[in-house]
Amino acid sequence: MVDSARYAPDGTRSIGRLVGSADVPLVILMVEMATALDDLDALLAVDGLDGIYVGPGDLSLSLGLSGDEHRGEFREVLSSIIARAVAAGVPVGVHAYSGEDARAYADEGATLVTVAVDTVTLGDAMSRHLDLARERGGS
Repeated sequence: MVDSARYAPDGTRSIGRLVGSADVPLVILMVEMATALDDLDALLAVDGLDGIYVGPGDLSLSLGLSGDEHRGEFREVLSSIIARAVAAGVPVGVHAYSGEDARAYADEGATLVTVAVDTVTLGDAMSRHLDLARERGGS
């Protein structure tokens, strides 16, 4: 499976290496579907895998755990994924929606954490500014 992402002699990938592409591309599996959890231990054991990366938005939808009412339950799923990857010695990345979540993932052993989404961060900042402007103006 990994050989299709690697250039010769280690793999079967195209001629990219001959035309200036990176010699050693990273092979990182996205964990975004419920079925990935069923197969996670087998995926973590794939020879040549450089890491996994969890997309929590898609994964929560796939598991039927989206929304604030499922936050705690879904957080347990994320913690389990991180723990399984750490135990397997496979680097794990997680997309976070806040600095607080990012710190928690890193504390659990995630090695690559995106800290926030630009649209969420900008929306939060704009809301704070609008609240301050309305408060000051009495509106």
